[in-house]
Amino acid sequence: MEHHQRSGIGNTTIMTYMLDWFRLPDNFESVLFLSQILQGMAMKYGVNTGDRNMPRTMGTLYWQLNDCWRSPAGLRSITSPLESAALYGQTVYAPVLVSGVENNEKGTVEIYINNDLMQPFKGELSWTVTDVRGRTISRGKKPVEIGRGSHGQMC
Repeated sequence: MEHHQRSGIGNTTIMTYMLDWFRLPDNFESVLFLSQILQGMAMKYGVNTGDRNMPRTMGTLYWQLNDCWRSPAGLRSITSPLESAALYGQTVYAPVLVSGVENNEKGTVEIYINNDLMQPFKGELSWTVTDVRGRTISRGKKPVEIGRGSHGQMC
């Protein structure tokens, strides 16, 4: 694991962030699995942040698509023809995307919607905010209309 890590601080950083979200894994396979889940979460956060900054940011690309080594989270989403990393299944590039941003100071979650379609989007937005135990803190729904190629904060 250390040999295949290209960054001097990579494994320490991965474990630090992993412990922010998950319990300490009890075996190596679980470390690999959770590091890939963490990678997917990080990529989704990065892409969503770029989308919310439209028109300043009008897209994202990530490096690298593939890697021949099975390893902790890196930047690859495909590890071999028979295996893909958890990132591969993420829907971070959906044409209509809803994302939430925590505001820890206010104790709120701001909800954004991006429409990359070439026509306006009309629908209903529903949300549920839970704590770490899965208890509902807030939920709601509201109609949304957003112009083509635009974005906005919904609530």
